[in-house]
Amino acid sequence: MRLLKLWLLLALTLSLTNAAPIVINDTYVENPGWTEYGGGYSSDVIGRLVNFDIKAVRFSLLPGNQAGITIETNYRNGDTTLSPFTYFPPPTPPLLIGDILFRGAGGAFLYGVPVVAHDGLTPGALYQIGGARTAWDVLQIYGQDSQSYRPHYPVHIDPAGATLVGAAAFAPLVTDPGAPGGPLVEVQMQFAVNSGFRTALDEGMLLSFANMTCANDVLEGNVHVPVPEPGTLALAGAGLIAAGLLRRRVVR
Repeated sequence: MRLLKLWLLLALTLSLTNAAPIVINDTYVENPGWTEYGGGYSSDVIGRLVNFDIKAVRFSLLPGNQAGITIETNYRNGDTTLSPFTYFPPPTPPLLIGDILFRGAGGAFLYGVPVVAHDGLTPGALYQIGGARTAWDVLQIYGQDSQSYRPHYPVHIDPAGATLVGAAAFAPLVTDPGAPGGPLVEVQMQFAVNSGFRTALDEGMLLSFANMTCANDVLEGNVHVPVPEPGTLALAGAGLIAAGLLRRRVVR
């Protein structure tokens, strides 16, 4: 019974090593004024800092074939409703918050998680995808100055061929943590994952996120969560059994 407890403890410990959150930080300006702007097309934020600045994204692989993502951004000066933002004149559609997108080692889009509902996609759920839409695709801005945003940056899941693979555990939870650095929106999401997603994590994926569909601020970072080889548990278990037998010999 004691060996069984040790085995279960070891298995739990190895599984929890995969659950350590991966934090991807972005350049962030605290307490920006309404007149403060980014420094241009190649800077971190294009446009007014109070509307577009991303602080960080945290990714965690959780027990029970679940994963969690938390986004920290000052979206629209701390708008916890994540409501659309009309900036460009009609017929250009309003700006929306971007999706979380995952790309494989070869650069192909593999998975995505919508933050708000669009194109029939469920917020907070995991989709297997075959492509992504750029800011240009989403906003259909052809006459605008390309220096005002990142027109070719991927911002949303391409719904064509998108397949639901992991239901949302709950609707995205949006709160204002009341940070001393100014208005900050925190979006928490949790969703089910499948074996394909875990395999892709084992190989490593590039996570990307645009604060809005104009891609005025974007964040990218690698998420790599090694999955323990079956032999790892077997070897550890054999070691525990051997240690237990040796202890019984000593006690006798």
